[in-house]
Amino acid sequence: MATIQQVADKVGVTKGVVSSYLNDPDTSRVSSATKTRIDAAVEELGYVRNIHARNLSRQTSDLINVLVLFREPLFRNSVVNEVLSGAATLLGSHDYGLVFPAQRSGTLLEMTRDQIRGTHGNAGYILIGTRYSTGDDLERTASELERRRVPFVITNMPQLDRNVNQVVIHTDRAAVAIRNLHELGHDRILVLGGTGYDPEGTYELNLTRATLEELGIEQDPTLVHFADYDFRKAKDAVAAAIEAGERFTAVFCLARQMAMGAAQALADK
Repeated sequence: MATIQQVADKVGVTKGVVSSYLNDPDTSRVSSATKTRIDAAVEELGYVRNIHARNLSRQTSDLINVLVLFREPLFRNSVVNEVLSGAATLLGSHDYGLVFPAQRSGTLLEMTRDQIRGTHGNAGYILIGTRYSTGDDLERTASELERRRVPFVITNMPQLDRNVNQVVIHTDRAAVAIRNLHELGHDRILVLGGTGYDPEGTYELNLTRATLEELGIEQDPTLVHFADYDFRKAKDAVAAAIEAGERFTAVFCLARQMAMGAAQALADK
């Protein structure tokens, strides 16, 4: 494997010039012509930067730790995967990499505290909430990161009332769905929520209730069920509602898995 010194010798410049350019391609300390020659030498020699050696010399890290408030295997959650895809794309364009600390048993707070201790020294953290975490889980983890004075950003959760970096995306998809069903003539809508405690699901459920009220529809409490964002539980909940004689003409689900379960229950009946 080629070294940075070999690249410098090939170009006819010092190792410092090559290092300066590779660490900052926009640097004005290296001329455009020299940059072009360095690129050609890197390609010809097959030079690959040793990120770990660079981090040791600079006493910094270009690795971002990902903390996911989720006890299941990390990549099982499709929403988390979407968030990670966007984060990886942006961070990659700035030469940052993602690190996924090992998940151990215990409460979510104990799990994340352990992950934070095991990844000390990296550039920062992305804290990702899930439908299986509570607002309290998020608040406590954010407090732990603040206490350790490490840079972090929170995403995929409702707005926290504190001065930290947050990426919050609220949509009106629940309101749009309810209005559409109402326009089609439905005023007895069975609603399938998730856990009944997760912040995102609570927000969606409150938006659903507000939209029904706005449309002049009194929501029947018996038409609200929780199915843990699970196919089987959603299927059982809808089947139970039918067996109990609950009257409804449409089903609105807060997740695709539950929608598929509801559809299966209706097909079976």
